[in-house]
Amino acid sequence: MKHIMIFIVLLLISIPVFALDNLVLKGEVSEVHENYIILDIDRGLCKGKVKIYYSDEDYLHDVIKTQNLVGKRISVMVDSNTCKKEMRILNNLKRNTGE
Repeated sequence: MKHIMIFIVLLLISIPVFALDNLVLKGEVSEVHENYIILDIDRGLCKGKVKIYYSDEDYLHDVIKTQNLVGKRISVMVDSNTCKKEMRILNNLKRNTGE
């Protein structure tokens, strides 16, 4: 039994594990431009103004065309696992405006 447990532990240790982390940022939209927004984040690790790029295919493009987002709080998932001043939105997140 002891040999089986050691084998299982060694097997688990040798299996490579990959993780893909993306940030979900929540903040107030301070500016809207043709292909990016400026999100003012006041809580969490990424405090400050962040430029978030989007394309015509992203869900945020449709929301920006149909709603005035300036001054509203939104949540977006970005393609980074660290805080940067410029990021790109991920296309697989459904609309999530308001709180």
